[in-house]
Amino acid sequence: MLGSFTLKLDGVSCPACGSGELNHLIVKPSDKKGGDPIPLRECRNCVFAWQWPAQSDFLKSVAHASQRYTSDQENEYYKDERRKAVAQHQIEYVKDLHPKGETILDVGSGDGAFAAVAAEAGWRSIGIDPAMPRESEGNPILRMATLQDLDDGEEFDVVTLWDVIEHLDSPCDVLEQAARHVAPGGWLIVETGNYQSLERVQAGGTWWAYAADHRWYFTPSIVRHALEAQGLSGAVLAPRVLRPNADKKKKPRASVWRAIRKAPKGIVEMRLELQRNAQIRSALAEWPDWYHLSIFTAAAQKPSIPFEPSA
Repeated sequence: MLGSFTLKLDGVSCPACGSGELNHLIVKPSDKKGGDPIPLRECRNCVFAWQWPAQSDFLKSVAHASQRYTSDQENEYYKDERRKAVAQHQIEYVKDLHPKGETILDVGSGDGAFAAVAAEAGWRSIGIDPAMPRESEGNPILRMATLQDLDDGEEFDVVTLWDVIEHLDSPCDVLEQAARHVAPGGWLIVETGNYQSLERVQAGGTWWAYAADHRWYFTPSIVRHALEAQGLSGAVLAPRVLRPNADKKKKPRASVWRAIRKAPKGIVEMRLELQRNAQIRSALAEWPDWYHLSIFTAAAQKPSIPFEPSA
């Protein structure tokens, strides 16, 4: 049913599947050197995670993003050349979907890097972000705005949310708003870090995606479900990470004897290595279609015939 799938932060049960079987985790934030550890809840049933209690809110997120895009950054992620290179990979994936039109809306556009690359590729492009450092007209159009600022009937052939949903208080509400602005036959595209990735398992509590401003740690199946709940269909997962020189990692080998040989001689260290190898084997077995994706991109299409929610 349209809108029946919602995600609200909860410390007692899983917002996705409702299970009360939760792990309580403490992880290291990658976005704050020497910052306080982040408390998480992880569902044992669907292996989905979220901050609890939340370490940020909407206004703090806007301030955080504004500072990132208006000051010099050591983090490679925010450097102009890097973001333009990433955007090139993203627009190539958009082309792979063979959308019929030529209009694109980038939600949570940062400083407009993707919107600019889309315009260069021939799209009529609009980028919106509440922390947009500068506004512009022409192509691309860049606005300091959110989806709520758009006209009700304003539709686009492609709507994108690149690395956005993990920052949101109510991600499904935003996906519902975004879906309203997808033209019939158009695509809604969502990208975020993959909690069900081998990279996350191997990194333990120091995974790069753990951040004070990331409330949610999504899985491909949950994002697919969220897209389909908005009346979209044919949800697909990009087969690759949309990043320059994304590692094509070979399938790792996990065995008891390898763990024993690799681990230090201490009993505690050996137990930890055995546990890590067990987690690797589990990841390979349970997530065969996406364990290799450190970042995943999901896309779903709005039917050409209007979607009618069930009673």
